[in-house]
Amino acid sequence: MAAKKCPDIFVKDALPPKVRKVALTLPMLHSPNFVITPKRPVSIITTLILNMKFSDGEELRKAANMLGLFPCLQVLQIWCLAFEWTDKHAFGQWQPAADTITCLNERLKYVELHGYYGTTGEVQFAGFLMAGAKALRAMHANTAR
Repeated sequence: MAAKKCPDIFVKDALPPKVRKVALTLPMLHSPNFVITPKRPVSIITTLILNMKFSDGEELRKAANMLGLFPCLQVLQIWCLAFEWTDKHAFGQWQPAADTITCLNERLKYVELHGYYGTTGEVQFAGFLMAGAKALRAMHANTAR
């Protein structure tokens, strides 16, 4: 069964007026059954939790493009899953233009990388976030050791 995120279920008017932050946890990005079918950006999400393997450029591209769906994102937590990959060419040119991702231009302040080992994919994605997030205040990486 495909995991689908439907932005239509997040309606600002349906939430109590005091709710200011909403977190969303998504399943593994690399799964062939994980499909995102947005109709429009989801502006209510301020915290996003992703599980990534950082196995190749396609997964990094998918994660970067997904950030464009959350224009008000302020906190990004990524759980880096252990994955050994020796072919650095598998990452290629995966980076989208960071200036087209609203949360990177305006809102993203904190990035947490859990289980970080400094693999090629992890380093590339962390560099992409650091270079593109204009409001970034802190990026924290910790290992699973």
